[in-house]
Amino acid sequence: MKKINKYLLKISLAAGLTATGLAHAEFLSLHQFPLVYNIGSSLDASGQLVFRTTSPLIGFKDQYNPTATGAGGVIPCVMGYPEFRDKCQTVDGGAGFIINGYSSYPEFKIYIPAGTTFFGASGYLPQSAEYAVAVKLGSPPTRTTALTAEEYQTNKSTQNRFTDFNLLLAGQEKIFVHDGSGAISLSGIARLSSPLTTGKWLYIRAINQASVKNLGAIYEVNHDQYRTAYNALTPSFGADGDPVEEGTIPVGPTLTAIMLSPSTWKIGTNSGSITVTPVGTNNPALPANCSSNSPLVTLSQPSDGQTAKFSVTGTVATETPVKITCGDKEETLTLQPADPNAAQILDNVPSADTAGNLVINFKLKRPDTELVATNKTNFWIAALLPKTSFPYMNDEEEWFFFTPTGWMQQNSPNPLSVAYKINQTPTTAETSFRIPTGLPQAIAEYFNAELYFGYMGADGAFKNMGIIWKKN
Repeated sequence: MKKINKYLLKISLAAGLTATGLAHAEFLSLHQFPLVYNIGSSLDASGQLVFRTTSPLIGFKDQYNPTATGAGGVIPCVMGYPEFRDKCQTVDGGAGFIINGYSSYPEFKIYIPAGTTFFGASGYLPQSAEYAVAVKLGSPPTRTTALTAEEYQTNKSTQNRFTDFNLLLAGQEKIFVHDGSGAISLSGIARLSSPLTTGKWLYIRAINQASVKNLGAIYEVNHDQYRTAYNALTPSFGADGDPVEEGTIPVGPTLTAIMLSPSTWKIGTNSGSITVTPVGTNNPALPANCSSNSPLVTLSQPSDGQTAKFSVTGTVATETPVKITCGDKEETLTLQPADPNAAQILDNVPSADTAGNLVINFKLKRPDTELVATNKTNFWIAALLPKTSFPYMNDEEEWFFFTPTGWMQQNSPNPLSVAYKINQTPTTAETSFRIPTGLPQAIAEYFNAELYFGYMGADGAFKNMGIIWKKN
């Protein structure tokens, strides 16, 4: 039988690979993710620190407007323009952004404006991760193929983050690789002797691909030159609020709807969370202001521009529609009452052990009709690795089962050969489970693994309790 740990080792060694020759219609602008500035802070009645913030800003035009007036005057204030100082308490003296969490974009771009005196694009990677990008200023890079092991080491030993940006300024295409230090530079560090005279897009294509944490950039600008360049920006801003690339028509992302997964939630049966994603053309961002009209459905993960997540707590007596709204888009989640004669998963709180391996903790509540002395029960824990997790290695889903001897695939027609526990006799309505999977949580998240739970009693009917863990 194939062990899952050996299989995961194989795929983790290839985590840096990406497909050869893939063509992408456009590079994702990182300015299409909402940016929120802190403009002040205070203590509330209970002594807790609370912040005043701007509304979510999308597009370079609104995110870095040096001449905003009225309520928008806080933006030049946080950028350090002294004449707007009375608009906010927090002054950064520069500008920048960070996309929190892990990002796996194959192609993306960042705008570097005229007037820039310092610039750096970067992210964070585990020390063992291999990651390489092809980068060019002003136009997309031509390199699409992954680096060989020899090329990777050559670039690793020759790159210099303090001088490489000058090569980009000279029109060269550069390769940047992760050198194992944690942080990774995606542009080199630009401390310029004189401000940039022309704004340009920086194009970045991942060629040895892994997920990058806290992808972002920082700027420093000469305030007077930046303001002049912003006001006379050529080419002009497009409909999405970003500077239009030369030779293109300013057609920006259009959000037409939001999508819920799942759109129906059965109390006591469903587990995990409801994920909201944007629907539209040209990679629209999900608005930051997502909410529901019911206290039963609460925001558990605010929008990061790509997804938002909601959790369900409490019960309903009848089928109940709940409106979930992001920006001006709305979708209905249908809550269904719990089946009083159905088993339920309760208190599902996963954790990690000291080695970073996933530990599953939950309770199984079973109806009284199942709690008879002769009801010997068998339990199964299964992991699904979707085919979309590694499109360059496997075109089928892979199922693995957690057994007393570790993870393995079912190579026998007898399902008990891959059972987690067999011939268990329930003594109470609730059975507690603590399952140390031995599966590295970081690997499980990277490959979008989903863990399932099911059981079968003496009646011979298998009950699939659904997903008990997946990536948030």
